[in-house]
Amino acid sequence: MICPICETENRDSAEFCSLCGNVFIDSTDTDIHSMPLEEILQTAIAEEHIGKEANQQPPSTKEGAAFTAAVGREPAPIATDAAALPPAVRQAEPVSFTPTAAPTEPSQYAQTQQPGASFVPAAPPPYMPAYQPAVSPTYRQQGQAVSSFSAVQGVCTNCGKPMLQNESFCTRCGKPAAFGAAPIQKKRKTPVLILLSAIAVLGVVAVILATMLPSVRYNKALDMMDSGNYEEAYTIFNRLGDYQNAKDNAEICTKYVLLEQANALLDSGEYQRAQEIFFELDDFENAPQGMLYCQAMLNYDQQQYWLAYSGFEQAGDYRDAAQRMEQCVQEMPETGVLEHGYAWQEGSRRVEFINQCSHNIALRMYTDNGEYVCMIFVRVGESVSFTCVEEIYSFNIAVDYESKWFGTLDFFGDLGVYGHLELDGALTVNLIDYVSLSVTFPPGLFDDRPRSMDRSYF
Repeated sequence: MICPICETENRDSAEFCSLCGNVFIDSTDTDIHSMPLEEILQTAIAEEHIGKEANQQPPSTKEGAAFTAAVGREPAPIATDAAALPPAVRQAEPVSFTPTAAPTEPSQYAQTQQPGASFVPAAPPPYMPAYQPAVSPTYRQQGQAVSSFSAVQGVCTNCGKPMLQNESFCTRCGKPAAFGAAPIQKKRKTPVLILLSAIAVLGVVAVILATMLPSVRYNKALDMMDSGNYEEAYTIFNRLGDYQNAKDNAEICTKYVLLEQANALLDSGEYQRAQEIFFELDDFENAPQGMLYCQAMLNYDQQQYWLAYSGFEQAGDYRDAAQRMEQCVQEMPETGVLEHGYAWQEGSRRVEFINQCSHNIALRMYTDNGEYVCMIFVRVGESVSFTCVEEIYSFNIAVDYESKWFGTLDFFGDLGVYGHLELDGALTVNLIDYVSLSVTFPPGLFDDRPRSMDRSYF
């Protein structure tokens, strides 16, 4: 908006001129809006001379000539009575001006600040010179036109509106400039300062995380360890490195993982591989019992029932060891020849064994050169006979004391007594000289438990 009095550029929303204090009348006021330029200029001259009334300084001839050149006629007499002024002028508050000499330079129209808290503008001459102070192009910000060279000087003491350095009157209330405290402008943070602040914050966060995060992760790994999630717990402990006893816990988790693998192999019947893992775990948890259990299962599959029986017995309460141990005890065989060896031949010589003692008896028959002939079993109170070829034979004997039979490989296990059978003081019998051989085990024999030979030689 251009002031019609002093031609100063103002904001579109200004209600008063920032230089001369002229009232901007809204376009809807037809009486004032339709005033001719001549009347407006007379109003401005009258406004000036109201302030000059005390000094009684009429316009100079030079000023009148300038007015005549601009308007085309001589100026009308200046009204000094307020009642004779136009309504727009009577409504405005008088503005005090300090008379100055005619300006010779444009800078003399600039505002000058007097001691105190108000500005006193240097009034332009009544002929309204065409010269205006040079201002930079205006730009619009939030719908208002603002000179680019302007800066906030303070706030209006009447209405609180911020005022610029080149404003002599408040554009909101029209009061002469009287500044209060200028609004505090926040300093803009430079990118370097922002970057340094961000780095500092990140450093603090890193320190906090470095202090708290390992503890949180450590406790989480402990919870996983307690719940049996050993693989994930191992991963966390391993990453924690030397934090507290993370290394020891990682090793424990590794052993638990191996233990789970061994148990899985055991469930699938892969006893040999499971036993190897148990052996690697040494005395960790129930690894020793697991190793004995695996060996017992291998012996059981090989029909070495006594070895399996003793293995399950040593495994104790590991898994189903007790039930497996009972399965190793086989049914007591019937009296007769249980198996034939590679030296077995039927012939003309008859052999008979009569058991009159209170123990079951098992015998193995060998040739003179150690070839295996057959296995004979005689229950208590029973007898057995068979034929063979003429040969010199020897007999190994096993006596039952616990009524438990573990098959033709282990006999009575370590629960029986083993030895060589002596006939007439000799360990061998020559069936070439005898047509038949009859051996009787009388009552009371073996009641006093004799010393047993190593079962592996039986």
